[in-house]
Amino acid sequence: MSDYEPMQAYRHIERTARKTHKCYECDGIIKEGEQYHYHSGVFDGSRCSYHLCNQCETLHNAYDIAFGELFDAIFNGSENPTHMQDFVANADARGSSIIRSWARNKASGKA
Repeated sequence: MSDYEPMQAYRHIERTARKTHKCYECDGIIKEGEQYHYHSGVFDGSRCSYHLCNQCETLHNAYDIAFGELFDAIFNGSENPTHMQDFVANADARGSSIIRSWARNKASGKA
């Protein structure tokens, strides 16, 4: 169970990109024509929205954490570290590259 405040209003839609988006979690590019997940809602009285690539959506569903904290939770205190290892082993080239890059940046203090 997480310790973050839930959104007061929430909506999740799976969409096909009509233009390029940036994944909120991994900063990867969601290309035109790709499936992605759009989350929107109201938090602390302010409207917010997030675009997530399919791979980050899969990971986000495995962990009950706030948006924007996915990789920190996975790399720094995950309750199920083997899930991340399995994901990296089975991720496509883009996903594996993004995760490895994030881990290198985190280790060097850039992330």
